[in-house]
Amino acid sequence: MKNQNIVIMNQFEVPLSSESDFLEFFKTHIKLIASQDGNLECRLFKNTNDENSLNYTSIVCWQNQEAMEKAAANINQASEKAGIDIVAFQKEQHIKVVHRICSEVSIL
Repeated sequence: MKNQNIVIMNQFEVPLSSESDFLEFFKTHIKLIASQDGNLECRLFKNTNDENSLNYTSIVCWQNQEAMEKAAANINQASEKAGIDIVAFQKEQHIKVVHRICSEVSIL
């Protein structure tokens, strides 16, 4: 189980008025994530079917559970040091988040 790729999928419901702040914040945060050992990929997708809000999905792939856990500790420490409170930002901007961690299933 420890050697399986891990994917974190976050779905963000972003009010139209918060889109530029969200993208600026995400751009900075994703650079920190991408710089971590064991990170395989970081991507952001946008769904524009809703007239009242925007829906984004981020996909972050990790080499394994251990790499993801080490990175999470590093990212939390760096965010604290920089005075960034991710949860407070999301609350202030009225951004709703659905967070999912998935492990790869080998079917072939």
